[in-house]
Amino acid sequence: MRAHPEEAARYAGLKRALVAAGTPARDYSRAKTALVQELTDRARAERGLPPEPGWE
Repeated sequence: MRAHPEEAARYAGLKRALVAAGTPARDYSRAKTALVQELTDRARAERGLPPEPGWE
């Protein structure tokens, strides 16, 4: 995230939106899954690594 401040801003924005929407704690992590997976896959690709599924 430090190397990509725009992605950090996207992540922070998603977290704020989830809180503002009143997302229950039990659903909060799951609601972030798609973005976390996207960012993780991109970071791995930048390092020549394959995607790693499993953010569930």
